[in-house]
Amino acid sequence: MVVMKKVLFISNDNELSRTVRQSLDNLKITVIAAKNHLQGITILDKTHVDVIIAPVYETNMGGLEFVKFLRSKEDDYVVSKKYIILYGDEDARDEVFRSNLTVDDFLLYPFYEPELLWRTKRGFNCLTQIQDLFQKLTIDSNTNTLTPDGFYIVLENEINRISRHTRNFSLLLITINNLDDIVLNFGKDWQGWIEKKFLLYLKNNLRNYDRISKLDNNVYVIFIPDANYNSLKGLDKRLKREYKSFFSELKNMGLTQDLKIVHRGISIKLVIDINKKDDVFAYVKEWLSKKRTEQPKKDEFILCTFSEFGPEIVYA
Repeated sequence: MVVMKKVLFISNDNELSRTVRQSLDNLKITVIAAKNHLQGITILDKTHVDVIIAPVYETNMGGLEFVKFLRSKEDDYVVSKKYIILYGDEDARDEVFRSNLTVDDFLLYPFYEPELLWRTKRGFNCLTQIQDLFQKLTIDSNTNTLTPDGFYIVLENEINRISRHTRNFSLLLITINNLDDIVLNFGKDWQGWIEKKFLLYLKNNLRNYDRISKLDNNVYVIFIPDANYNSLKGLDKRLKREYKSFFSELKNMGLTQDLKIVHRGISIKLVIDINKKDDVFAYVKEWLSKKRTEQPKKDEFILCTFSEFGPEIVYA
């Protein structure tokens, strides 16, 4: 699938917007035009763009104020990273460089088409490099699951997203207690095969936006957005039914020993404002850090409701 490249161009000059659109069309880049900075923000709330070209001069807000606002939204994971190019005269360029804001590039106005094309292409290339690096840091190439660092980034992102509303998410921690015993009996190659086959069974029973991470040896976590306690327990039952088929397949391969799989789950309900999001993230991270090092004997599920008074725990 070809991903369309999109640029947000802000200008109150209709002729300039038309010229920029025609120029970037040659690079197969779609230009979305806004007449002022606030209209640009409204567009960004509804449409994904990668590169923004905006004036330093004030429309209904100043260019530097616009950058500061967008970077704060990026820090809160409300929007993805944007490559921001400001344009203006010599004095404006000096103002931009004196500011401590993260402006990616500057176009001296009036700008010529070759420079416009070159700086825009550089913006997309820069974002591609960042995305490639992010992919390497967050995806385990052996299992095609999230690394622990990648998982916590996704978790923090989700908490920032849902903490504006009364929302739910759940985590299912899965531990295979005796996988190391199988390695002793059958060898390390079998462990790799079993792990990949097990993860495939998990993925086939998840939604497209559920995420899996290998947190530790024989310890996996499934992040389930927009899922309450009943949804968590539903996934628990569904996976346990699938394990029977998985065990049967292992026996057909000559592995007579069933895996001892333990489920521990936590369902989080938020009824607090956005200022408490750091507390939620810290609590969930601490719960995972503690549970991942244990050798559990039986399943355990809890419902945690976060209010202005902190977490309220119910063991189900």
